[in-house]
Amino acid sequence: MSFHIFIPDIKELTTLLSISHASSGRSVLIQRNNTVWANLSAKTTLNQWTPRNRVVQTSYMEVVGQGDGGKLGAFITSSLIFELARQQEHRFPQVLEEIKSLLPVVTQEIISRSHPSSTKDLILLSEDLPFGEELASACIMSGGESHISLENYEGTGCEVLQTESLRVELPTPYIEEQISLKGSMVTLFSQRIHKFEQIKDCLEQMGSFPNRPLLIVAPMIQGEALATLKRNREEGYVECYAVETPHVTWGRGWLDDFASFTGATVIQPFLHKKFEVEHYGSAKEITIRPNEMIVEPYEDHAEITAERIDILLKEASESPHTHTQDLWRKRASELAGSLVRVKIGGTTEAEARLNRNKSEKIIVSMGDMLKNGHVMGSIPILNDIRTGHDILDKALSAPLRVVARNKEVLAERALEIEELYLPFPVGRLVEIIEKSISIATTLCSVGAIVYSRK
Repeated sequence: MSFHIFIPDIKELTTLLSISHASSGRSVLIQRNNTVWANLSAKTTLNQWTPRNRVVQTSYMEVVGQGDGGKLGAFITSSLIFELARQQEHRFPQVLEEIKSLLPVVTQEIISRSHPSSTKDLILLSEDLPFGEELASACIMSGGESHISLENYEGTGCEVLQTESLRVELPTPYIEEQISLKGSMVTLFSQRIHKFEQIKDCLEQMGSFPNRPLLIVAPMIQGEALATLKRNREEGYVECYAVETPHVTWGRGWLDDFASFTGATVIQPFLHKKFEVEHYGSAKEITIRPNEMIVEPYEDHAEITAERIDILLKEASESPHTHTQDLWRKRASELAGSLVRVKIGGTTEAEARLNRNKSEKIIVSMGDMLKNGHVMGSIPILNDIRTGHDILDKALSAPLRVVARNKEVLAERALEIEELYLPFPVGRLVEIIEKSISIATTLCSVGAIVYSRK
């Protein structure tokens, strides 16, 4: 068995992570493919310096998961790999099984030292951000379960919004000022609208709903159709406006979401030869602003909306892609009126982007703390756990050794550092330990299998 190919790579990565750790007060930047990486635990691959070892070519954070603690996991993982590499071949499988079997012991120890979380604990987690209190409020509003959407903000601070209305960012190129449509009827088209004939039926049927405005939604609306709507408004026949669907790859899915919220039918040329009265949807009020629309629903659409939410959540649970899962849950939360929007900005675009990245990790940790509680400091807790297995105990103490080396003190003195005792989410800590053991034992198993055949 030989680990000479990827052990130097893990060692180099760990050294760079140690130097860039918060306790060293320094930063490490790596430039690769003309891109500068500042967060090594999020961006670096486990063996990026030896690309021929393809089996472990993956981002560390893809395996460990999102949130804080990436470097913590890297120190534990690398310690396990170094110690496993020293094992004799005949003892190696046994040692792997011993370490895996002790995972429940570590998990139970962490849980037994946990505490319920309060608003104060959540704010402590984000003390390096000026708007930690706003992030804590957003997490409490969401209950730790509902979706929180991070968005751009023109100011330098943070704004938290929650509403039971459906709030959508979408193109409104023909709307120059805010428009309020009370008791509006809604018509949805799956195709682009440019001819009068395409909207003729839905305009004529508005005679059944006198004095009520009409909103037409389509992927694009222009030309003769748009001119007709404007003429109807100006001459006082029908107060009608048009907006375009958001420019997203799942535009048809968005139309189905909006249809459930308003009770409308999405008109498709190959299914609907003629527009009928029952194809209309409706809303208590629709507010249209430049690049934004807010829809207040009628209560009689709640059942259809609930069915659509169930469909989206089911699709999210079945999707293998994290991004898709997140997107589908966000759509479900928008329909449920439980979406919490957090708008974050900065003095420059670079600062705003950094604030949003930090906030995203903190929100993940805050949600975990609300759900599972927290421990007062992950590094001291892990250092204090004793499983009776030298390799695992040494790995759990690895983060403290890094802090002690960075602070140039003994490990015992490092335990006196106040910053080590900030709240850390229990679920996140358990996940880091699980993934660290899984990564280390898998890499070493692959190394043993692949290279023992040479």
